[in-house]
Amino acid sequence: MVGIPLAALLLLPYATNGLWFDDAINSQTWGMLNRFDVSLWDFSLRVINVWLIDYGRILLCWPVVYGFFYITRDPGVIRIVDVALVITHIAVVVVLLRQLRLSWRAVGLFILFVLSLFQIRTGDDPIAAYASFCQLLGIGLTISLIFFGEWYQTGSVKYLAASTVLATLLTLCYELNFVFLPIAFTCIAIAPHKRRALSFLIVTLPFALWIAANLYLKQHTAHPYSGTSFGSLTAVPVAYAKQLVATLPGSFYFLSLEPEFGFKRLASAVMSNATAMLVFLLSFMTYVHLFRQPSQPADPLNLRLLAGAGAFVFFPPALIAISAKYQAELGWGDAHIPVYYQYFGLALVGAVAFERLLFRLTKTQVVLVGLIFSVYVSSNWILNVQTAHRVDNVFQEPRSTFVAAMKDGILGPVRNGDTLEIVDQPTYINGNLIYQTIQKNVFIPREAVVQAWFNSAPRPDAQRFSLYRDVSAGNAWHLKRISIP
Repeated sequence: MVGIPLAALLLLPYATNGLWFDDAINSQTWGMLNRFDVSLWDFSLRVINVWLIDYGRILLCWPVVYGFFYITRDPGVIRIVDVALVITHIAVVVVLLRQLRLSWRAVGLFILFVLSLFQIRTGDDPIAAYASFCQLLGIGLTISLIFFGEWYQTGSVKYLAASTVLATLLTLCYELNFVFLPIAFTCIAIAPHKRRALSFLIVTLPFALWIAANLYLKQHTAHPYSGTSFGSLTAVPVAYAKQLVATLPGSFYFLSLEPEFGFKRLASAVMSNATAMLVFLLSFMTYVHLFRQPSQPADPLNLRLLAGAGAFVFFPPALIAISAKYQAELGWGDAHIPVYYQYFGLALVGAVAFERLLFRLTKTQVVLVGLIFSVYVSSNWILNVQTAHRVDNVFQEPRSTFVAAMKDGILGPVRNGDTLEIVDQPTYINGNLIYQTIQKNVFIPREAVVQAWFNSAPRPDAQRFSLYRDVSAGNAWHLKRISIP
């Protein structure tokens, strides 16, 4: 039971941060669709078509992505549901691990390790940003692997077909789920039943068609998306190493934060923070509890488990390494969102290794390892809190204060169709957010978030207003009427 409050504390920074990057715009889906009177399905199909035709990329996830934000809307609800999806994903993985007959002690270690590996980064974070995306994909892929496990045990083709169909659909939503293929190939090769050729064909055919379709699209589009375009072969090893190293504990700190947040400052931040010290205590207690479970010999190494863990650690960096976009953009300590799958793979490797190592350690060594681990967990927690606060200063504050100002009536004089110029503000301070908050449809010149999708025009007798922040008044929002027709 001690692990429950620890899990809650480790996930707390993810439940309370603001809406970052794409989430800042996607969270306004309800406002945008109702503002321009278009259905969720119609808009999603338009986005799918643009990715398909203009950028040569099969990306069918948009009805689910926009549907999630359309339903949740509120920033606090979005973050809580996102964390709930992380917990759900971990729970589904536990079902898979028990299907693979992993001991409960190893399962507990896996949960402890995966929660401890999550590192909030200032870039593409798969949990603190891009809400629900990786989590829903991960849940779906895990269910696919559970079906695959049923096929492995029974030999029933219906389970193999269900697993392959689901994995293929997920890959049509995001290329990362191609990780299913190396896992499936390994398991088919070692399966105890016959008809391997048929099994290979069932798994290979839909993915082969997916590859052929992608290659065709890239050859017939004028603007191939650089993220899925092949880069330079000479840049592959370095890009691969950057994404792979990002899986390791503390990688973001040592490679990005340490120069400005040194060891002494980090230690001081941990020791002066009561919650961080509680995380340290709960981490150590959970660790000790797991290692005090009744001793039993470790099971023989499960090749299917090793294949899955290895694929989740080593395959996602390969997709990033061959990408022209990420070869150019990814820095040391940074990671693109596939690191989410890598966390799960490394946590599983660590859990299996630690359980087997337990029988070779003295009690003193077990305690020493537990103390070192707990120092890391509490330090990582304080770093996650600090990093979340830093990114929130960019994304959360402008939105929260603007929403509060609208609810207080700052746009009261502005009518539907009036022109509102928003001075020196980011793209997520826009007409969609205004409509979502107070259901007022204003015209905003050069509104980047809607220019490519919708036609917007002012009313014939539109008045002109300027919305700006007054630095001399503590960045308070102000509205000024510019002209009356």
